[in-house]
This record gives sequence, C-alpha cells and structure tokens, in this order.
Amino acid sequence: MNRTSTQSTLPELSVLISTYNDRGFVEKKLREIRAQTAFQRAEFIFIEPNSPGGERELLEPFCEEHTNCRLITLNEQVTLYQAWNVGWESALAPIVCISNMDDAMHPQLLEQVIEGMARNAWDVATVLIAKQAVDGNRDSWEHQRLRRLELSTRPGPFFAGRT
Repeated sequence: MNRTSTQSTLPELSVLISTYNDRGFVEKKLREIRAQTAFQRAEFIFIEPNSPGGERELLEPFCEEHTNCRLITLNEQVTLYQAWNVGWESALAPIVCISNMDDAMHPQLLEQVIEGMARNAWDVATVLIAKQAVDGNRDSWEHQRLRRLELSTRPGPFFAGRT
C-alpha cells in the first residue's frame, strides 16, 4: 500500500473516494472537490485498488499539490467495500463520508454536512445525489440539465457518519 501526502492539522470531515475504472470522471471529481466551500476543512482520501484505468496517474499531482488530499494505492483489486474500509481506517476526522466518482457534489455539500452534523448532533446523514453520465456538461449546474439527471435518495451513495 502506498500513501501519498498527509495533512498537518486534523480535518473536520474525511471524504473517502474509491476509484476503479473511473478515469473519465477524475477531472470532474477533482474540480468538484476543489470547488467545495469546506475544501480546507476536509481531507480527501482516494483509494485506487490497482485499477486498469490508471486513475492514480491523474490523482497523484492533485494530492501532491494539496496537503488535505491523500492517495492510497493498492497492488491488488478489492471490492468497493474493502476499499472503503481501507480509507476508513486511515481517516483522521470525526466524521467520515463516501463520495462516488460519478456523483455530483454541489459546491456547498461538504459544508452543509459538517454544519448540519455539528448543529443537530446527527450520527448519520444522507443526501440526495444525482447520478451523472460521462458527457461534456458534467460541471454544469444549469437548472435544466440538473432536472434531467437521475436522482437517488437511497442511503449509501453518499452518507456521512461519526467515527
């Protein structure tokens, strides 16, 4: 297991992002992460389990540039839940959440989770997520485009829980 970059102060939220054959979503996800209003308050842990997509090549420069980002690379393929467990074990924050590469992250998403869990002392929070296809408009928050996305409210695609 190879770990890249560490954060000097404890984050308020750890975001686990497992990637497997998601190369087409990497740039979108990195822009969404960087646009988070709570970017400096969170740590982002990417877990790349020997993906044939080679996402680690795209993630390494971002993690080297940002001290609140870490890349954990595995030399074997593992299930999504095993990858999340690897990330969970290395998470530093008191709140941990999962974000899939193809989920849309509104710029205020992480701020709302941090503030909401602090204000309400929630143990778990789930949010409405939108599944996105790989297309040229992935970064658009235009209302008409968002209305066409497939929405999901099932717990799991994005949740936050206390460690």
